[in-house]
Amino acid sequence: MNPYLVGSKIPEYVKPELSEDDKAKLLGLHGAYDFYKVFSPDSWMNEVVNQSRLYAVQKGHNKHLPMLTKDKIRYREKIINGIQVRYFIECLN
Repeated sequence: MNPYLVGSKIPEYVKPELSEDDKAKLLGLHGAYDFYKVFSPDSWMNEVVNQSRLYAVQKGHNKHLPMLTKDKIRYREKIINGIQVRYFIECLN
């Protein structure tokens, strides 16, 4: 394989081993939104909101600031990413 090709240095995927507590936590989630929140913690979303608001102000879109909340951004990302909870749960088994 040519070491200069894009993607040639990506390591082989190693499936993570989940503890029983982690499996129970994931299986106890009630929907795609809850599942998605596991992978976008509040600390990350706070930074996304702050940067989005700065960008909106710089572009003169101040009227959109009230719409920039953690929950609204998470919801939009969930739709865009098309998270399929069933697939992830099947991977646990």
